[in-house]
Amino acid sequence: MSEEINNENVEVNSTEVQEDPFKIITLVDEDGNENLYEQLSLITKEAKGNKFGKRFALYAAVGYEEDEAGKTDIIPVILTDDGELDLIESTAEWKYIESIIDEQSKQS
Repeated sequence: MSEEINNENVEVNSTEVQEDPFKIITLVDEDGNENLYEQLSLITKEAKGNKFGKRFALYAAVGYEEDEAGKTDIIPVILTDDGELDLIESTAEWKYIESIIDEQSKQS
């Protein structure tokens, strides 16, 4: 299973869930459509190779399905210390996230 990173222009809003506010989130696209996304993976600050001192989460649309090539659109975000979600903008962070996805794909 391999994933494809898709960095759409989205506004990030969290959906309230009692035990983990970031397990399910709502992303609003440029047309104002709200879509639910579920957390697939959480990358801690202490994770191997994480030199950024940030927590990252990988999301896919709720009920996602792989395409014919076995790929799924993944949206990575930063989980900030003050409880917010932020989009990844640096090339170095993108490359790190891509390496995590590649590693996880090989384990599947």
